[in-house]
Amino acid sequence: LDENANWPAARPAVPPGGPVAPTLLMLSALVLFFGTTGPWALHGEWFGRGMVDAAAVSAGAQWWRLITGLSLHADAVHLLGNVVLGGVLIHLLCGAVGYGLAWAMLLCAGTLGNAMNVLLRQSPHHSVGFSTAVFAVIGLLAAIQMVRLRHQVWRQMALPLGAGAALLAL
Repeated sequence: LDENANWPAARPAVPPGGPVAPTLLMLSALVLFFGTTGPWALHGEWFGRGMVDAAAVSAGAQWWRLITGLSLHADAVHLLGNVVLGGVLIHLLCGAVGYGLAWAMLLCAGTLGNAMNVLLRQSPHHSVGFSTAVFAVIGLLAAIQMVRLRHQVWRQMALPLGAGAALLAL
């Protein structure tokens, strides 16, 4: 038993800094895509084919809208909020788990969030935006901190959970 006391070896902590290029590249793609789609108020073809349409998704015919809806934004303010707040939080997540895993988790969690929205609301509605994925980042960062602090007292574990809840409330 003593030989397994420190197994598996702890991964070295990834510093929260590092290159920001992958995050900037992805968020820049959202901004450039908004330049193509325009705002929701213009009723563009991109929104007609890509927004999350709860009725179409519930019918099982257009499940892909759960993903494409993440790339569309209602207006420039909506986009700016997601890019600025999301950019900071996504960069922290990338520093914690690596860029590839962070963006894969982000896409999966955002898609799952859209699916839960369709499933739990059970009413016809439309939605767009990367906000679902940004909320997922908040939850993922809080969960990572809780796992890192799992051997410490509950009071210290409650801090990242409370911080995540506070950011979600904002």
